[in-house]
Amino acid sequence: MRVLKPGGIFITEQVGCRDNIMLSRRLCPDFVPNSPLHDLSHECARFDAEGFCIEAAMEAFPRQRFFDVGAIVYFAKLTPWEFPTFSVDACQGELLSLQRDLEERGHITSFEHRFLIVARKDRPRWA
Repeated sequence: MRVLKPGGIFITEQVGCRDNIMLSRRLCPDFVPNSPLHDLSHECARFDAEGFCIEAAMEAFPRQRFFDVGAIVYFAKLTPWEFPTFSVDACQGELLSLQRDLEERGHITSFEHRFLIVARKDRPRWA
């Protein structure tokens, strides 16, 4: 807010708190997102409280498919904030279960969580 000129536009796309949450909880049953309120409604409320005018707000849950359990292992190691207690040894039983699901369905589906906010700094009333 402090660096935008009056009428300036701020655009942000964010990863939301429900990103891959079902897969995270499957591999790490006690998983709780680091920011459990980081979603479109809460962030729009924060922007509004700061005095921004929300011009556009969109939220999406794109499907993400895995066709190999090794890819899930790689992904879990690559994103430790979504799989904080993951290890192959600790999750061996669940990985075998995912392999059976994969053989049955041909893929494992997860859902990303994204949201977009376009906010305008209101012009002062005297302008």
